[in-house]
Amino acid sequence: MENQPTHHDILGVEYLVDQMTKAGFTRAATNVATRTLKRKNLIDFTQIEESYYNDSRMITHCFLTELGVEWLINNQDKIRIKFDASERDIPM
Repeated sequence: MENQPTHHDILGVEYLVDQMTKAGFTRAATNVATRTLKRKNLIDFTQIEESYYNDSRMITHCFLTELGVEWLINNQDKIRIKFDASERDIPM
């Protein structure tokens, strides 16, 4: 829910892969995770055409389903809500 604060928000899959990689997960782990969440109907995917100058391409985005939101709300105790002070990014 960190990157989807409302039901109108979506998250680019490439951004998701990048964030998972930064968190120490492999692309394979991310692929398995997204497929598992899709199979459980917790997330879904959509493609949106995005244009840059004279070029356009289809970009895949993911979003939480209503069942996914419900699972998160019902399982808040399993989600780390707050960082420890020692874990925060320290600006240089």
